[in-house]
Amino acid sequence: MFMKAAVQGLLDKSSSPEGTTRLWNEKTTIKEQLLHKFGNLALDFSHDCRKYTTTNSSYKGLKILKVSDPRQECSDLLLLAHTDHEISHKIMLVFTSLCMEMSKLTRTLQNNYLCEVLLFGEGVAADCPDEDLIECVSLFIPQLLEIQSFINRCHIVIEQVERQIEAFYTAPNLGFETKGVHLKPVFEILSELLRNLLVLSIAFQKNEFLQEGFSAFEKALKTSIHDPERFGVSIEEHQRLVRVIASLKRDLLTGKLFEVVISNSFQSKVVVSEIITNVKGRLSSVENGNYQDPGLDGEELMKILCLYTVSFHLGGIMDKKLTTQLWDVRKKIPAVCLPYNNLWMVTKHVLEYLPGSEKIFDFKQVKSADTDTLSFIQKKDSEILKEVGNWEAMVSSWIAKIDEVVTILNPNSDDLQVVIDTIAKSLNMASTLQNTIDIILSLHSNYVPAMSKGVVLAITRYIELADCIFTALKQKWLSILKIITMGLEHLSFTIVSSLQRILKRVKEERKYIGKQEVFSALLNLASRCLNGPITEERRLLARLSLACSCPSSLSCLTAEERSHIGDLLKKLEFLSTFQERCETANDFSFLYWHRTMLSVWLSDFYSRKSELSSLNIVVNRYCDIFKHLRNLKNGAKVQECVVEEITRNLVSLILDPLCRDIELELRLATHSHLSGTEKAIFKNGIPNYNGLLTEEPLRIGDKAMHVSEYVTNYLDRTFYNLTSVASHDWKTYMEMRALARRRFNLYTLDDRLPLERLEQGLDVLEIIRNINIFATHYVYDLFSQCFIERQSESRFLTTIGIRHIANSIRTHGSGIINSAVNHAYLFLRQKFQILSQFLFDDQIKSRLVKDLKMTRENREQATTAETFEKFTIVYPYVKAEKFVRGIKNLGMTTEGRSYLDEFRLLITEVGNVMGYARMLRSGNLHCSASTSEVLPSVLYSVAGLNSALDEKGFSSSTVDAASELESTLENITRNFEGGSDFLQLLVQAFAEAFRDKKHTHLRLFYLIVPPLTISYVEQLRSGKEKLQRKDKENAFFTDDGFVMGLAYILTLLGQGTDFDSLHWFETVSHRYTEALVDVRHQQALSGRSGKKCTDGEKLRQTLSLTIRRLDSYRQEYQLLQYSLVSARALFGSNLSSSLSADKDDNKSISTNPSLGDV
Repeated sequence: MFMKAAVQGLLDKSSSPEGTTRLWNEKTTIKEQLLHKFGNLALDFSHDCRKYTTTNSSYKGLKILKVSDPRQECSDLLLLAHTDHEISHKIMLVFTSLCMEMSKLTRTLQNNYLCEVLLFGEGVAADCPDEDLIECVSLFIPQLLEIQSFINRCHIVIEQVERQIEAFYTAPNLGFETKGVHLKPVFEILSELLRNLLVLSIAFQKNEFLQEGFSAFEKALKTSIHDPERFGVSIEEHQRLVRVIASLKRDLLTGKLFEVVISNSFQSKVVVSEIITNVKGRLSSVENGNYQDPGLDGEELMKILCLYTVSFHLGGIMDKKLTTQLWDVRKKIPAVCLPYNNLWMVTKHVLEYLPGSEKIFDFKQVKSADTDTLSFIQKKDSEILKEVGNWEAMVSSWIAKIDEVVTILNPNSDDLQVVIDTIAKSLNMASTLQNTIDIILSLHSNYVPAMSKGVVLAITRYIELADCIFTALKQKWLSILKIITMGLEHLSFTIVSSLQRILKRVKEERKYIGKQEVFSALLNLASRCLNGPITEERRLLARLSLACSCPSSLSCLTAEERSHIGDLLKKLEFLSTFQERCETANDFSFLYWHRTMLSVWLSDFYSRKSELSSLNIVVNRYCDIFKHLRNLKNGAKVQECVVEEITRNLVSLILDPLCRDIELELRLATHSHLSGTEKAIFKNGIPNYNGLLTEEPLRIGDKAMHVSEYVTNYLDRTFYNLTSVASHDWKTYMEMRALARRRFNLYTLDDRLPLERLEQGLDVLEIIRNINIFATHYVYDLFSQCFIERQSESRFLTTIGIRHIANSIRTHGSGIINSAVNHAYLFLRQKFQILSQFLFDDQIKSRLVKDLKMTRENREQATTAETFEKFTIVYPYVKAEKFVRGIKNLGMTTEGRSYLDEFRLLITEVGNVMGYARMLRSGNLHCSASTSEVLPSVLYSVAGLNSALDEKGFSSSTVDAASELESTLENITRNFEGGSDFLQLLVQAFAEAFRDKKHTHLRLFYLIVPPLTISYVEQLRSGKEKLQRKDKENAFFTDDGFVMGLAYILTLLGQGTDFDSLHWFETVSHRYTEALVDVRHQQALSGRSGKKCTDGEKLRQTLSLTIRRLDSYRQEYQLLQYSLVSARALFGSNLSSSLSADKDDNKSISTNPSLGDV
């Protein structure tokens, strides 16, 4: 099969034309041609629009938008190169045609054949069997034949160029002075073609897979010589294939490709002389560093040596001085980077392609070449480590500069020059960074495989800096294109103006008499070429015409004019090829052959927790090879292998460690309360993963990876597996989910596993059965919404929170809430009977009536007074203390409490029940929220879904499922509405009865609140002091049930405003403030008194304790005031609307109570 495929490719190649050219039918009119071109333009434009539309909008690529160059030459070269002087016209036409042909060959070689040879064998396993290897080579033979034909064409063109140069300088009676004329543009284009041919030759020689496969193919071909018909070919076809394979091996695979191209059958001293002159001039520029870019210097040196090699093969004479000069350049440029991790060494080229050159140098010079290369590597390593900071400053300065200069709206010539220089600096910096990275990697790969971690990190930093440059260019790209267009127009106008002045001088001066025709023709040609669109052909014609117009005997241009026009032409060439230069400088495809470095950088990248954008930059640079794989047959397979390798490195070195670290961070944060040692964050700091957990996708070719989604999937999988194994840890993983959402913005899914609750707490059913015991034995905390056991015989106190209520609702269902509220209502009825009895008692009632009379008198006195204080003391603090003492005189209980204390405990029990009702609502909301958190918001508006599905003809099971969905969502929505506010329901249940005229004694309730607060603060202070002394009996730190009950009863009686009119808390604050001022005054007097030291010290200690006691009481009253305001806010103030609400909302509560039987 391999032989049949190879023969078929050979036959197809021989029968196909060398090139396909588009020929217009002679009958086609110009109008039809234009319409056809316009149609192709529209199709191309629509294709580009679809390509950009389908691009992922979330990917912020770093590719520069390339604007298709419209400056394509439409004029025929015969017309374009036409001059009045016939000889000049022919010379320009010949050399322009040859130069354009060489440029076309160079582009074809770079874009097609070089990539095919370099990437042959990529994507194939290293240990593939010989059959697969032979099959790959057999399929590659047609491409090798095409390359062989291309090499033959290059040989013909190069030989033709050499013969035309010889004819130009030696043709008799030419009528054109050639002495001193140097065809520099021709040699530049020729050297570029020679350099690329040398690169192709080295690529064939260094591709071990191709060499090994071709050898295996030759062996298989030899073994099949005795029976070729078994493989489906005839003996003649087999012999022909053997000859073709032999020619391919001789011309391409033996490393003699470059020698085959430059070999000639004639010798020419004139051509050799011109080449040597060109080599010397260009070599001096390299030695002087005129290019300011190591990459350009290396390429130029390679072109120079290729030209010098051609001169040696043409003349056979070696210039020892020039050869030594070229050899010494190795100290500055020892090697030039080539694709496929290849290196071109100056010393190897001289010794290989210049026979006899080894006699010029002694043995030590040849042997020291490798030593000099190693020294160069060490120098480069040290330089890259030192220059990172300088490059960062340079790039930052350039970015600020480009932002400033491109904003100039109407630049003059000076401004335009500054902008062009700034743009040129960007490419210079990017090319230098690119070449530095390439040369260091290639040298280490070929000479010193070991590379320090610091060098790897510096290289990746260089990659990021180069990307910063092109990102800045991309942001200003449209402005830069506008400036380039203006620059091209300005430069062409300047050159044409200079040429017109020179032409005028040529016509006026006498020394040009007899030669005005030649000079005028050449200068007019250059002016005409630069006076139109700046295409490649026109630039080349302008340079050739100016080069031919400067003979040594009589030049129409002075040295200053030549230098000035030459500089302008260089700038014109730079601006014309700016987009192509940007693409070349932004091409880091050489990193494909250094993928092993990626793992080192990824490890360091994760340790630094850098931004994801930096990771995107470096990974995209490793994917630059993909654009060279588009035209290859196995390009898709190679790209797939590269994507898989990069993905594997990212997962193993970035994503998996990130997942593990985030899981560990969540675990440590969740269990931080269990650790009594020093926190690790105080030693190592808080790790920051937010730079990696962004929504920006990580692009690897056509594949996108979301880091946050990857981590979220990992956490989902881990939480589900661990919860299913240890269901009693469900709470831990639920807390970790919440922490991941809050800290890292990772929204994990609920695993929906049945929960095993070991900390269920006191069940709602148990509270319902013993609600009187619950209200007595637990204290309520208003702000954390939890109940704490007042006293316990064990070492621990039981707590009840919202999560316990939610767990009970999950266990017993939401119907338990109605039962709990009904039992709370019955309990409140009993307590309100006792409350009414207490206030109806004559001893209490008489005292409250006296207090009412006193408050009215105080208000009247304050109203008639001429001056007003900040507030009016309506109910003095002394009166409240007297009330407390008077109640104590009535008698004490066996527990040592007064009747006022018992009344306060009654209000506390009422408040505990109201706090319990509040927790029921919060627990219900919590349970409903956890139930509906996975439902999208659109599902909450599915009213009429079942009817809509029924109309559409869906099955009955689908309609029934839609009905169930509607009812479930309605139930969930109902749980979130205000109708489930049980506090308001209990207010509506009792408010009407409390405000009945039959219960006028309840209207004095607000007057007993001040004495109650005094009793409450005394009791709370006592409980906190016992807690500090670690006394278990009656030790507590909160008792907000009293505040809750007080706010509830004031709301029921509508006495919130009446109580506020007492200004009780302002009175208390005023009283304790005055007391603190008096005590501090006494403390100050005791410090200045002359008492004995012992008595004075005791007095000061006593006063200090008094200050602390008074300050603590003042703080307790302030906290009581804040808590009361918060509790009153829970019940609201708009009771009129709540009382008139529809009574159907109170189905869970029986009819309103009546206190007439009290």
